[in-house]
Amino acid sequence: IGVEVLQNGKSIIKQARREVVLSCGAVGSPHLLMLSGVGPREHLEEHGVEVVFDSPGVGENLQDHMMIGVGHEAKIESLGEHSVSAGNLIKYLTKGTGPFASNGLEGTMFYQTGVRKDLGNAPDMQIHFVAAPATAQDQANIGFLPKYQRSFKYGFHSIPVLLHPRSRGTIRLRDARPTSAPIIQPNYLKDPTDVVSMREGLKMAYKINTAAPFDEVRGGVMGKEAWADNPHEPFTDEWWEFQARQFSATVYHPVGTCRMGPVGDERRAFEREQKDVDHDAHDGDYCDENMIVVDSRLRVRGVKRLRVVDCSIMPTLVSGNTNAPAIMVGEKGADLIIADHLVTKPRRVD
Repeated sequence: IGVEVLQNGKSIIKQARREVVLSCGAVGSPHLLMLSGVGPREHLEEHGVEVVFDSPGVGENLQDHMMIGVGHEAKIESLGEHSVSAGNLIKYLTKGTGPFASNGLEGTMFYQTGVRKDLGNAPDMQIHFVAAPATAQDQANIGFLPKYQRSFKYGFHSIPVLLHPRSRGTIRLRDARPTSAPIIQPNYLKDPTDVVSMREGLKMAYKINTAAPFDEVRGGVMGKEAWADNPHEPFTDEWWEFQARQFSATVYHPVGTCRMGPVGDERRAFEREQKDVDHDAHDGDYCDENMIVVDSRLRVRGVKRLRVVDCSIMPTLVSGNTNAPAIMVGEKGADLIIADHLVTKPRRVD
């Protein structure tokens, strides 16, 4: 087993002595697996890719965190484009004050909106408090029409983040060429429960921004012209849901497209333990065995000496950012590889 790479315009095959470790993320890893013949049979055959192993779960189960900002202008100076000056730098270096004393993300909270009873005690929403205004580019990124895009001088945001979306997307081949980008279909907010959760998150964000302690520094709503395009009665459930659908954006935390799960003897033991548990299609601990891509040691099913070690192996999203979990997956993967290949030589005892 090995990898084929394009180096200086030439195709070169590099053989692996022990195994290949794939760490291309929740978009790149399933894409490369499918190009190599590991994926849903019909999809691979459609693009003329020789099937090495029919693995229907490759590219399925795509999940991502979504966010949407509720912003207000500020009557005092805040971190942002307009705060970049020699005076503010000197103020920070000499007194530790001014806008540069802020890290931008001043605080965050995790809480339950009450929508997702199935999560038990886990939070379904995170809210970031950001002491900075929106820029025209920020607004362009989340779908503001060009006529509404403008930068603000000072401001602050409360930003709800949907932690456990029920919506699932896919990664698919565009064609059989490795230089072609895959087709990413995230299906954001496809499940109506996600819209309701985001609605409640928006309500909380607006409640935070309009709380009494901000009265002295709070200005007008940022993006109020775009808000005016909402056809519903302001601040009704329908109005908030329209906002969620219109202006939500990715947090860039994709996971799940090479999901890990129990197989073989582990699977049978797991099913015995879970025989009386009622699972649904969104349960991270349970799915059809055919949809599992890697086992508990991150080994790709159906192919020897190949592992996936990145966030694509997560069955479901974590309740927060994926940076630290990605590092953990890498460190655990390294431990598994060392354990599987470590040969302990007998020690001579004199």
